Amino acid sequence: MTGALLAVVALLPNAAPGPTREGARLAEIQRVLDAEQGPARTWWWFWTIGFATAAVGGLGLAQVVDDPSLSDGFAVGAVGAAIGFTSMLVIPFPAKHAGDEARALSGTPAERLDAAERVFEDAANREAFGEGWLAHLGGLAVGTGLATYLWQVRGRPDAALRNFAMSLAVGQAKIHTQPDHLPDAWDAYRARWPEPPPPTPLFGISLRF
Repeated sequence: MTGALLAVVALLPNAAPGPTREGARLAEIQRVLDAEQGPARTWWWFWTIGFATAAVGGLGLAQVVDDPSLSDGFAVGAVGAAIGFTSMLVIPFPAKHAGDEARALSGTPAERLDAAERVFEDAANREAFGEGWLAHLGGLAVGTGLATYLWQVRGRPDAALRNFAMSLAVGQAKIHTQPDHLPDAWDAYRARWPEPPPPTPLFGISLRF
């Protein structure tokens, strides 16, 4: 009789174990990173290929146009595009592969959770950096430097103003089209899954509640 009752209980839906705390958190992290990975990858490839194309195209146009002001403007614009291309390659943007990286993690659930949270936090911080004041300042510095060269060294004030305006417009477009959901998602995750308080020391003895 007892064996029959146990068999019936085992077949009940509620008898199946529910998801663990680590499993629920891992699933949430994976869902968020997967949702961001596609847009992040598209954005990264669009700007990387765009800067490369602009650098090659500007250099080519500088060789064929007859107007010296335009020629200098295209040449310096190609330099600016090359700087943008290099920045895309050098500055990490882990959101474009964070979902795959989290999925490939191995180990115990606790170890995977720790590693996945590091991936999540790093990708969120990088997105925040890409829209922060340093990104704006860097774009302004590049545009100012190239415009100063055109104006003071090449004596092309008209080309300098054109290139400065174009550099600022492209830089702002790059910043404002960057996917930026992960910083808010990370804050929401930390609020939903707060870290447990540290043990309370009492006379050299750590008490856990």
